[in-house]
Amino acid sequence: MHSTPAKTLLGFALTAALAFPGAAAAATKTYGGTTDSGGKIAIDAVVKQGHAVRIAEARADNLKADCEESGTARVYVTVPGPIDVADSGKFKFTYTKPGTELKTTLRGKFRGAKDKKVSGTFVYADHFPASDTQPAEDCVTKELGYSAKRGGPDVELPSSRIAP
Repeated sequence: MHSTPAKTLLGFALTAALAFPGAAAAATKTYGGTTDSGGKIAIDAVVKQGHAVRIAEARADNLKADCEESGTARVYVTVPGPIDVADSGKFKFTYTKPGTELKTTLRGKFRGAKDKKVSGTFVYADHFPASDTQPAEDCVTKELGYSAKRGGPDVELPSSRIAP
């Protein structure tokens, strides 16, 4: 029985896929670390062959922010993905709160052999509606540096503050 070129190619592709089962597999890894203001940051990145290719989500807690009415406050944020990571390891996310000029940015670069570290800058800005104990106001962090390493501590937050 003769094999057609298409069947031969298909057979080769299946053999190659079985021979290298992890070659195209991706896993989500958490990078945990700190910010300049004593806050905590965690970034969940999709990693393929040791290199980050996409950020699934970033979380930060205990960020020092300046608020219009109440002064200094500690705030938290979840930044949803996906955020693409360039081949160079660099990434950038910008979100402008609708109807305002308040911008949240997350920039950085994955580094080291097999992207074991990530560092960059982060700015969080949001408008908070009035509550029983707080006035309506805008709160903004300064540009904060951060650094995190793969396998570092995660950050768990109550809910997201940035819309997808």
